Parts: sequence; structure tokens; C-alpha cells
Amino acid sequence: MLAPVVACALASCSDATAVSRDGFSASTDGPGDARQTDAERATDGDVLPSRDSGSSRRRICDGSDGLRFAAVIPQVNAYAAMDVMTELGSMYLLVDGHCGFFAWNKDRQMNPDGLWSAAREGVLDEGTEAELATAFAYDSWPDQVGVHGPDHPGFSDTPRLLLFDGETRVECRKPCDVSAPELNTALENLNDWIGRIYAQGHDLAGPIRFEENELPSRVPLQPTVAWPLSEAPETLVGIHKIDGVEDGRRLRQLRAELGARTSPTIPALVDRPDSDGQYEFCFRDILPFEDENGRIPGLAGDP
Repeated sequence: MLAPVVACALASCSDATAVSRDGFSASTDGPGDARQTDAERATDGDVLPSRDSGSSRRRICDGSDGLRFAAVIPQVNAYAAMDVMTELGSMYLLVDGHCGFFAWNKDRQMNPDGLWSAAREGVLDEGTEAELATAFAYDSWPDQVGVHGPDHPGFSDTPRLLLFDGETRVECRKPCDVSAPELNTALENLNDWIGRIYAQGHDLAGPIRFEENELPSRVPLQPTVAWPLSEAPETLVGIHKIDGVEDGRRLRQLRAELGARTSPTIPALVDRPDSDGQYEFCFRDILPFEDENGRIPGLAGDP
């Protein structure tokens, strides 16, 4: 089924899928729902201190639903004129209140498939949760609300770190000012942390956010691919949600092939049989925290 939506997405899983309670598909290679059941098993029988419980430190995994930790580097360079490249940033690490995590990094030094890599999910153990909270000064976020560091007019590639705990939004523009020196360390360490957590997860296996544009002429010297979807490309110009099992399998297979290239290009290109033009398209995993516009409420947008 192809359902139109308002913005663009990457995904990955085996051909065998099951639908979890939140409408996301999950691999059935292991026991139970790959995200929710793992997270429930991690906290089953535990009573975790909430943010207001008086614990000596705030818990990321406080047992509540929803997003409790987000560290995101917004997309700053235009790798392609498609929304999918900017919606969720160039790298992110997200954790919900049950310790379920979601991670992605386009950096080919950290992730060999680069821009064509899958987002991954898994469950943090308690020790890693505590390390993460310390490394990113999680206790201090409520006192650091707002923007820290200089504004650089005209320099769109200034490194920025967005932090969000479901209520508090903090932004560090390198270098962060003296009121939040610990955020500089968090910004420097994010790449390593995402690489570490990403290696512990498994590829997402849910719906895909897909975007396609029509080009009037062919892009010179760029390789093309075979059209992977069941519906004809002329019917999918724009942005759509792809949730069909077979279409998802084909897109994930294509993504793996594109990521394995020595010099992968994005977006992918398909020749139009009726003209000298082409279609360009890209896609990414949809995360459960997203709204219909492909954004994470409370985190998205400039303050």
C-alpha cells in the first residue's frame, strides 16, 4: 500500500515481518517484537525513578512512553535537493523512556554505507544509559534551555547540536559559551557515541518515507538503477509512505547495493522510457516519534 504523506524517508529488515502495536513492522528472526518487546523485557518488573522522583540523577529510561533523549546534528550541507536529506538531520541518537534507541549516521568513516545506510534500533542496558546521561550532561538540560554559542550569519555549516528530553530543548552552536562548557564535549563525542550505539542495534524494519522528483533531462555521467516499486514511477512523484512488505524489501535491497558502491550517489536515478528525462528518488526509515511532516515535534525547527 502506498499512502501519500507530506514529506520524505530509509529502512531495512528481512522479508519476514510482523506488525507491532504502534504499526511498525519488526523482524521475526528473534523472539517477539524487535523493539517494544525487547524494551519491555529490559524494564519488566523494574520500577524506574521518574524525572521528579528525587533520584540523584535523572533517568533517561524512566519507564514513561515517548522520547526522553535526543541528540541530533541538523543537516547543514545540501547533499541533494530533496527533503529526505534534511528532515531528521545528518546524524541522530534517540532514546525512549523504555531504553529503546534509534541511531543513524551518514558519515562513511563511521558507517560504510553512508547516506544509503539503514537506521538502527535496539535497547540500552542500564550501564550504557548511565554513561550516556553523564557524557551528555543530561542532568543539566533543564538549566540549559535555549541556544548556547555564537550565531554565525552566512555560515550555514557551523556545527550545531540539538538536545531534547521530551520537554526541554537545548542547542549548542560550536563553540558553546561558558555557561554550558559540557555541551562542547557532548558535541565532540556525538559521532563516537552514535557509532558505538549503532553497532549494538539492528536495522529498522518498518515503513519507509519515499520522495521522487521528475527531471526534464538526464544527469550526465551518473549511473541509473532499475525501478524497484510495484507502482509506476509517474504515479509516485512527490512524497509518499511505503508500507508494502515486498516494496519495502526491494527498497532495502536497492539501498544495500547503492551503499556498497565505491562512490555511492544520492539520489538514485531512473531513466524515463517516454522521454530524455529521468526520475530521481531517495528514501529513509520512518521513526515512531515523527509527525506526518517527517519532523520530531519539540525538536524540529530553529528556535
